[in-house]
Amino acid sequence: MKRSSGRTLVFLVGGVAALAAAGFLALPSGASVADTTCSADVIATFTDVSRSIVPIGVTVVRGFTVDAPGGGVSAVHLSGPDGYNATQITAIRAYGLRLTAPHAGAFAVQATWSQAYTDDTGAAATCSGAGSATLTASQGTPLVVRPPAVTRQHPFPHATAFVYADPAIWTWTCNANSDSTPLKATVRWELDPRQMPLGLKGFGHAPFTLSKHAKAFTVTAGDSCDSRQGGGVQKQLPQGSSLELLLVGNVKSGGGAMLLKLGKGFRLPNKNAEAIHVGVTLTQGSRTLVNSLLCTFAAYQWEVGKGYGVDCWQNP
Repeated sequence: MKRSSGRTLVFLVGGVAALAAAGFLALPSGASVADTTCSADVIATFTDVSRSIVPIGVTVVRGFTVDAPGGGVSAVHLSGPDGYNATQITAIRAYGLRLTAPHAGAFAVQATWSQAYTDDTGAAATCSGAGSATLTASQGTPLVVRPPAVTRQHPFPHATAFVYADPAIWTWTCNANSDSTPLKATVRWELDPRQMPLGLKGFGHAPFTLSKHAKAFTVTAGDSCDSRQGGGVQKQLPQGSSLELLLVGNVKSGGGAMLLKLGKGFRLPNKNAEAIHVGVTLTQGSRTLVNSLLCTFAAYQWEVGKGYGVDCWQNP
């Protein structure tokens, strides 16, 4: 057999159900259905481009590439072992497989495909290829989330405000064994139309709560430490402002982060500053990794809802 030039590469972008067909070479006119097994110098390489660790009992998506010397790959079919509820799905620049590992241990994902190539006589031909990739179901190492750097401010005697910079960034360590259970961040928010208090008496103190009228949005990441499966939302708010939340991790960089950023501050009809109250939670399976209440009058810092003397979160 003779190698053809060019390559077909596909990569996973988590959570998006669309298949990028561009770049795939159609079978040459008159080519027959693959009736021979691809030889070693022609056969495509089947590779897992997601993390090889998967959680136990949790549905996840893993992505794979089929890299052919000639690029003429078609009819790719993925499958998993019995009992794993494996279903092939479409994904941008990838071949995706949704699965649920029922127990701990290694297992194989199988792939078959049809491949076009040019034989030694220069004629168009096809062959059939197959490959496998090994994944391992494991609980992994639990994530430990570090809060943003905090500074203390003293607006009044005997009052301490705990402040995060904006954007506020929570971080965690990523390695090959980090828990791969999907992450879910929930943001609840509401505006407080009351005037800024003039003295300590009007400042907020624990407990801090959001009202039943607070609005909410969520962001998910298919894997805590795979940048291909990160998530992000920029939620439009009144007065041309926004709340942005990004959720992403990467084993190669050694870390992951959740970022919360306010677009700009708010104004009351009399032009005075208006406070926004925000609740942020981050969960991974049954574990709650972050549960924070924040508020601000401006888009350069967040006050943490704790203690006594929080000027942007007045109590009812």
